Amino acid sequence: MRSNNAMPSAPQCLLRLSLLALLVGLLGSCAYRARFRLPEAYETYGVEIFANSSLEPDLERQIHGYLTRTLSDTAGARVVSPGNSDVFVRGTIQTSERRPGIRNRDNEWLESGSRIIVRAELVEAKSGRTLSTSQVWVEAGFVFGVQGGQAEARDRALENAAQRLILELLQQVDAEGPQLPETELDPASERAPESGPTGR
Repeated sequence: MRSNNAMPSAPQCLLRLSLLALLVGLLGSCAYRARFRLPEAYETYGVEIFANSSLEPDLERQIHGYLTRTLSDTAGARVVSPGNSDVFVRGTIQTSERRPGIRNRDNEWLESGSRIIVRAELVEAKSGRTLSTSQVWVEAGFVFGVQGGQAEARDRALENAAQRLILELLQQVDAEGPQLPETELDPASERAPESGPTGR
């Protein structure tokens, strides 16, 4: 007699994990769209090509596209070249690696994932002042035997990292209040107010 409490098979576990990851990703995407808020003091935004300290080439160009798209399409920012922007994003891809996954009873790989760590900062172009910093650690799983699975997982990790970086960088600036550009004061405005006669 088969027990109703039998453990699910490996394919069933993988299917459940994939569905859960998809649901979490969709919910996270909705949350990102709802929580982006641009600082009022700046009109234009730029994204530098990130440094790449990982062993995998060309990731800096891929994440550049995701960062630019997140700023432009999701946050609604006006994106220009970094040299012409009021503020710009710069950073480094610190790590890109494949994480340990799941094996079957025959010690064959069933599932693994891409792990990426990226650090970024939002810089005011005129002053060179760093307005905010962020470091994100992202994983995206894939199933072995699916064509393009590992590459797609890496792309998802890069896209998620870009969204989280932009969200956190903008949130930090917003939490500190408007960062208004410094202006020279009219000397007349710096004069102490004249005190009137005081009664005895």
